Amino acid sequence: MESDEGDVLMPLVVWFSRLQPGTDTAVYARFARDVDYPAASRVPSIIRYRSHRIQGPCLGDAEPDYDYVETAEITDIEAYRKDLE
Repeated sequence: MESDEGDVLMPLVVWFSRLQPGTDTAVYARFARDVDYPAASRVPSIIRYRSHRIQGPCLGDAEPDYDYVETAEITDIEAYRKDLE
């Protein structure tokens, strides 16, 4: 896929996650490392998967609505959907 400027555009799937109250972020980070990353590596249409912890507000003083943003760069949305069936 290309933009009007000729740049290659990569489809991106984005998840916003809120941990349950009392969940230890270290436990979640281990889960992402030990479960999510290996699982994503087995999905043929996922080129790259990343999990990012949100640490405080980006702008202003409001606390963020989510604890993590997870992204998957994919080859094609239809291939991704099929891989997840």
